[in-house]
Amino acid sequence: MLDYEWNTILVRPGEFMVRLGSWSRKYMFRRLEESIEKRLTREGFTPKVVGIEPRIIIYEPKPTPKVLGILKHVFGISSYSPAICVDFTFNDLFNVLESMVSISGIDSIAIRIHRGDTRISSRGLIRELSDRLSRISGVRIDLERPDLEVNIEIRNDKAFIYTYEIPGPSGLPYGVEGCLVSLVSGGVDSAVASVLAMKRGIKIVPLFANLHPYWSRKAIERAYRSFELIFRWVPWDSMKAYIIKDAYKPLLSLKVPANIRCIACKAIMHRYASKLAQRLRCHGIVTGEAVGQVASQTLNNMSALTMLSPLPIYRPVAFMDKLEIIEIGRKMGLSQLNISVGECRLRPRHPSISITVEELSLLKSELERIDDLITGVLDNNLEEIVFPR
Repeated sequence: MLDYEWNTILVRPGEFMVRLGSWSRKYMFRRLEESIEKRLTREGFTPKVVGIEPRIIIYEPKPTPKVLGILKHVFGISSYSPAICVDFTFNDLFNVLESMVSISGIDSIAIRIHRGDTRISSRGLIRELSDRLSRISGVRIDLERPDLEVNIEIRNDKAFIYTYEIPGPSGLPYGVEGCLVSLVSGGVDSAVASVLAMKRGIKIVPLFANLHPYWSRKAIERAYRSFELIFRWVPWDSMKAYIIKDAYKPLLSLKVPANIRCIACKAIMHRYASKLAQRLRCHGIVTGEAVGQVASQTLNNMSALTMLSPLPIYRPVAFMDKLEIIEIGRKMGLSQLNISVGECRLRPRHPSISITVEELSLLKSELERIDDLITGVLDNNLEEIVFPR
């Protein structure tokens, strides 16, 4: 891919620009501008970002490989192109095209024009530019299989000339749908679930329940790494995450059969997350649970956990198998979380795969009995971590 003297980046917002009403569209458009500015500022740049609906133009910083790579992590972007911005005059357009032909050393070219102004005749302009290029440069016009395809997008009194598009992550701008508390185990499943929620405009508040000494210290180290990798997808300048120390204590006070201990532990985690979500005015919680992956995640047990949770539970990877989740995690830069940190020593020898009605009723009563204990652990053992650290 030849690198011309690109001086801007032309950003195309995602699906919300065509699917939503006027007010919502403008709101999300502004939030995407803000996300781009904040993300570039976080990386040490001083951005100049201008919205010309339905496009966002980045004038500063210039489109270096680092800058283009940063935009791959900003949700709400459908695609983007390094571009040459010139005044919309025939001579300025022709000069750029002639330079491109000279630098490329091509034999054939196709010119496509995308109008922001319906008063402009695309066919007439293409014909005039093509005829003059052919006459002066000797390049052949080929609309079917050209050596170089040049796109010209006209917005107001400016023209943006580009030769290729880079796919963005799509989705909705970060935070436009409110927030969820994400129960992060430190593994790839919950990290992928968090990022998928972020893709739909959710602000994520990661929460890790520290079960040490019943779980290894490696689990804590992995959780910190998970926070860091999730933060890479946050376009804002900071992210708060939380760790609950001694999170296992309420479980030891529960009077339930050993075989449903894993389900009980999950239910307590959901209560921690729900209480934190209520304090932060979040709409619910998100988890990395996938149907049938472990005993507590059979459909029957997940249904029971849903009924026991004070707030809604969102499960973005519920119907993916492990290999799918790992592959998505690899593409998101999360694959290093796919490591073993040992098993929880609170796990019973024969965990239940189908909680009974009677066991569910008992567990519900027990959770209500120790609710103050759960609140107390949350109040006294909650550690806040702000990224970047």
